[in-house]
Amino acid sequence: MERNFATAQDVLGTVRLDAIIPGKNPRTHFNPQKQSELEESIKEKGIIQPVRLRPVGDKFEIVAGERRVRAALTVYGPSWEIPAIIKELSDDEAEEVALVENTIRDDMSVTEEAKAAGRILSRCKGDREETARLLAWTMPKLVRRLALLELTDEVMTALDERTISTGHAELLATVSKEKQNPALQKIVDLKLSVQFCRDNLLQKATKFEGAIFDTADCASCRFNSETQTSLFTENIGKGYCTNSDCFEKKNAEKLEGVKTELLEEFPTVRIIGAGDHASFSTLEAEGNLGVGHEQYSACKSCGDFGATISGLVNDLGKISKSVCFNQTCQQKKVAERIKAEKNRNTAPPEKQKPSIVKNATKPSASEVSAKVKEYRRTIWNSVAKREFAQQPDKSRAFVFSLGASGDLHHVDRSKLKEIYQKIAEAPYPDTQQEALLAVSALPPEKQNKLASALAVATVDKLTENQVKTAGQFLNADLASYWQINSEYLALLTKSEIESVVVEVGLDAAMGENFKKTLGGKKDELIKTILGAPFAWKGAIPKMMVW
Repeated sequence: MERNFATAQDVLGTVRLDAIIPGKNPRTHFNPQKQSELEESIKEKGIIQPVRLRPVGDKFEIVAGERRVRAALTVYGPSWEIPAIIKELSDDEAEEVALVENTIRDDMSVTEEAKAAGRILSRCKGDREETARLLAWTMPKLVRRLALLELTDEVMTALDERTISTGHAELLATVSKEKQNPALQKIVDLKLSVQFCRDNLLQKATKFEGAIFDTADCASCRFNSETQTSLFTENIGKGYCTNSDCFEKKNAEKLEGVKTELLEEFPTVRIIGAGDHASFSTLEAEGNLGVGHEQYSACKSCGDFGATISGLVNDLGKISKSVCFNQTCQQKKVAERIKAEKNRNTAPPEKQKPSIVKNATKPSASEVSAKVKEYRRTIWNSVAKREFAQQPDKSRAFVFSLGASGDLHHVDRSKLKEIYQKIAEAPYPDTQQEALLAVSALPPEKQNKLASALAVATVDKLTENQVKTAGQFLNADLASYWQINSEYLALLTKSEIESVVVEVGLDAAMGENFKKTLGGKKDELIKTILGAPFAWKGAIPKMMVW
């Protein structure tokens, strides 16, 4: 058949079957029984309705009617001419026509409609109203079909082949793709009914009432069962999330968010699970298990003081504050408070004072946070080095003690040689004998400098306890080198800051203003504290002393 198809008008004619090539048919599954019935109809009545074609080079591409072309080819062979409506169409126009033509015919699967609708929607740049208009569909139908695009290829194939029903597919579309194929296999192998699948899904779904996160974003989510009620005939009703992994992840993220916020206030915050209650207890100042008011204040600067967030289903997100994570220490402090009370009660009447009971031992924190330890070590190292530089006699004694304990091997030899060269103003001797003679020949003041330099060189390699011992041995006064500052306070939580303020007596100086500021942001609290009229010199918190 020879015609000029330069116009956009429909042309009715006949085309040899061997001149026809397949197009982008939205149908991917052809029911063998239906196809056989069509072949019998063509034998008896011929082609009643022409197929739709478009010219592509010297061939004609099928736009609509592939089942008829296949059936005619089986019945009549490739040389037979089939009635056809031929029209010049772009790729987009051909796909739109193919979809509309096929959707009004019997037996096009819902998955085929869904895939084609998705392609048209993409070409319409997400405009659903335009997509529905082109497909001559209602908006609810378009939304329902698009929802099926969440099915895996395996589930779509099973639906096309009628291995499962639309009800099965709708229920599978409500869960994540990772779970669809395993569920499909069970449905097929065990021949599970739609009702059974629905009941099973309901049991595994998560109720939104168990959410501790903001569920506003879940309103339009496809895993929200309320959304599913408007999409599918088969659904589990309202109030559920069918993606438990996502739900649990959001809850976990919320717990971590709360934990991060609480870490501004407390040194330690833990999310507790089953069995964790044995690892902590509530810290109290008064009562039978109280540690006393002074000790309670000191405990706030301890690394074992903090809060818990429940990770248990029944109490998810519940916060408990003023918690001690070192029960051995807590029991010891309670015992000390009880002992102090007994001593007070058995003292002669004239010595008794009607005041808050003070512990017999000095209130203290059992542990310091890692951040404070690191900062404190930096300060200690700096002070110890400066003191060693000023105390050569004690430097010799300290170095000797390190040598006796086998701890001098950490010193960098090359560094010592550089120090010698700087102090002696001469290269370090090549042999040990020459070195001994050279050092002994130095003036006493330079020998003192070498002794101090050797001690200084050891500091960075010492353990925390060794640096602490060195500071105490040197009688180093931290107050001469350091005082409370913003860098230090920024490392503390609000509970630790409160403890430090009470310890140094600043709370009394600030009065009610301190309590008001304590309830605000930490940055503002620090500014207020450092801006208060207070004698900071000598006010060294216990956590910083040697």
